[in-house]
Amino acid sequence: MGGNVFGTTAPIKREDIKPTLLEFFREFKKIFPKAHAHFTGIKTIGSVGKKEISGDIDLVLAGSSFDNIDDWGLDEKHVQDLFTAFRSRARTASEEQSMRRAVVVAVAEII
Repeated sequence: MGGNVFGTTAPIKREDIKPTLLEFFREFKKIFPKAHAHFTGIKTIGSVGKKEISGDIDLVLAGSSFDNIDDWGLDEKHVQDLFTAFRSRARTASEEQSMRRAVVVAVAEII
């Protein structure tokens, strides 16, 4: 999907990646306590940690982690509104992809 969930980022030193992720997951669990089961599937991807300094930390979760909006404590109407907006502009995305995007955007808005 791509993009920057937090609006701005800064380069990060290799030794700061692990403590940063530990703190991120601690906060993430506070915000989304019912989604705890999905956190074990979060992995880093791309070039993170391969050089002395990384431009950012890219994380990936299994797509199925977003199948149940109750796990994330999301407002169903808001997710449906996002889905409707995405579908109205979708050229090639399937309904499933549009719904997954709506859920991810709703999670990002809370973060």
